[in-house]
Amino acid sequence: MHLVPPPSTDAVAAVRALTAHALDAVVTMDVTGAITGWNRRAEELFGWSAEEVLDRQLHEVIIPERYRSAHQNGLARYLMTGESHILDTPTEIAGLHRDGHELTVEISVSALAESGGTTFVGYVRDLTEQRRTAHALWESEVRFAGVIDNLPGVAYVNRVGGGAEFVSPKIEEILGYSPDAWLADAELWERSLLPDDRRRTLAQIRAAEASGTTFSSIYRLRAADDRVVWIRDRAVVRRDGSGVEHVHGVMFDITRERDAEAQLELVLAEQVSITESLQRLADAPPGDLASGICRELLRTEHLDLAAVYEFRRDG
Repeated sequence: MHLVPPPSTDAVAAVRALTAHALDAVVTMDVTGAITGWNRRAEELFGWSAEEVLDRQLHEVIIPERYRSAHQNGLARYLMTGESHILDTPTEIAGLHRDGHELTVEISVSALAESGGTTFVGYVRDLTEQRRTAHALWESEVRFAGVIDNLPGVAYVNRVGGGAEFVSPKIEEILGYSPDAWLADAELWERSLLPDDRRRTLAQIRAAEASGTTFSSIYRLRAADDRVVWIRDRAVVRRDGSGVEHVHGVMFDITRERDAEAQLELVLAEQVSITESLQRLADAPPGDLASGICRELLRTEHLDLAAVYEFRRDG
């Protein structure tokens, strides 16, 4: 049984006195289903004044039509057997506002026994804003995940002076490590740095963490399959609400860009070398000049086709 033994004074009167200024809506109902109590918060939540709802059937006032028969059947079952599925158990249900829109509420119902019979006391908490906030957060997370997944680089969050706390799925495409593997090994990033880049890169990062400034660096990492990947790393130090500092950044794979730059530098170096050689051959006899030019061109790796012309001084 869920009946609470009555005190020496009227239990319902005591409940009304305690709940008059409660933060939650408090609604009381008798065994016939009629509303016997309705506090100020209930007025605000459901849009009805106490004078308008007292003695009316509760299911007609705040229960959506599709749930009314279940409410009436539950009340009848309790009166016959003393058993209930919702008594003393917080339950999330839909409530009905005066203007017809539905509310998401959490209700906890107790049964108070007194000399005049049983009174049901419902404590009702509005969950509408909570659900709206949760849905907005979910939508934000979905949008964030979509942005992160489509970034051209690897987004990450690291603790200042500590390990990684978040890394985007792009890490697997660029470096061959799953996000779980990357996060599980706090030293993986540092071990992946090529020895020639390690001291410089670590010094730059530590200086940025100490000063709280934006960090930008280019370095090489050894991927899981032993490839060398050129990385452009851009990050900033941020402090969260609890004062803990984290590094938020993105690592971009610039390997193709660096390879193209290296190729261009090689071509330019070859062109300079050819120009210098031709200048040395400028005073050679015509036959020697042509053969010398051909020898220089044969040394050039990045040349598919060349034509050598000889003009007489008279044109």
